[in-house]
Amino acid sequence: MTAAIDRFEEYVLSGQYQTLKQLEQRQKETREFIRTQLQEEDGRRFEFKDVGYVGRFVRKNKTETNHEALLEELSDYVSVSSMISMNLLNFKPSDDVKEYVEPFALPVDTYVKPTLNSVGKALVVVHKGYYEHFPKILGYRGEISAYANRDGKLKSAEKEYEQLMKMLNSKLTKKTATKYGTLSVINKKPQYELQQIVHEFGETFLLEHCEGKLTKIHELMEMGILERTFLEPFQQVVDVRVDFILQSLESEQKAWDFMQERKKALQQLLAS
Repeated sequence: MTAAIDRFEEYVLSGQYQTLKQLEQRQKETREFIRTQLQEEDGRRFEFKDVGYVGRFVRKNKTETNHEALLEELSDYVSVSSMISMNLLNFKPSDDVKEYVEPFALPVDTYVKPTLNSVGKALVVVHKGYYEHFPKILGYRGEISAYANRDGKLKSAEKEYEQLMKMLNSKLTKKTATKYGTLSVINKKPQYELQQIVHEFGETFLLEHCEGKLTKIHELMEMGILERTFLEPFQQVVDVRVDFILQSLESEQKAWDFMQERKKALQQLLAS
């Protein structure tokens, strides 16, 4: 464990943690700057082929959902067994049934969360407000090129951080103090063997303690497996926001390819 703590302290002292946090902040501010510039132009999708990037405005509705009615309707299209296999259900057992489903809980995964103390914060100083202090000489097209260049550096820094956190997670079993802060071992949300719960208590019991995973159901709608209006009768829009996504054309294509492969896999599950 000592070697793991030493590695974390070296990560902070060497400036690697600051580099990661500064890159994250810089990219966040650049995305907001580019978003502001593109809002003045017509369109929702903007390709910048010279640097291989694309910017997109995506409408996101915040909704209140009647999950009970939604799952009842969904069960007319997809069997409960398939809902489980397709990861469409979010199991949320109430307090009065937790003791009964505890035997079906899967081993709890954990992750490590660092919290810097005053010494650590002094070493990880993140500067903000770049566009407030420097003239926008490059314009947004130039900033997109700079963003693309930094993106590679950020991905490399994120990979180093993830590897470090995985290593720490494999070594630590409890909250641990270091020179620069504490490393907390956090339990992830409990997961359950849902097929066994259905076998023991029945489909009705399971659905009574589930919510639909809306992102997964949206995928089925986008793939044409469900009608695009499928969710509308079960949702009330309470707020609307527009997100801005800036990514490489390669990442956009990979996401599209992934969706096509997932569509095939889901269609096979439904057909089985």
